[in-house]
Amino acid sequence: MSCQSDSAYVEFLEINDQGVAQFRVYNNTSEDIYSILFELTYENAEGEVLKVDTVNYAVVDSGVFVEADNVTYIAQEVPDQATTATGKIISTSK
Repeated sequence: MSCQSDSAYVEFLEINDQGVAQFRVYNNTSEDIYSILFELTYENAEGEVLKVDTVNYAVVDSGVFVEADNVTYIAQEVPDQATTATGKIISTSK
């Protein structure tokens, strides 16, 4: 599931066997994104919310987290018994 905000959005891909959730981050804008703040929600098979996590990503070396009109990926460790996740972008720095 994904949540769109200003043509930048995050899409949940999977939770792998190691308990890591993978997300795809889209930047469909004409500007680079230098940092991004996400809210990630993890649920169990019954749809109960196990954890709501707020995480900030930024790339120190190159300065750009995701270039304009491009895609990148993030991974986060999930709580025990999580079977699905959703993500939304709270804010970006361009």
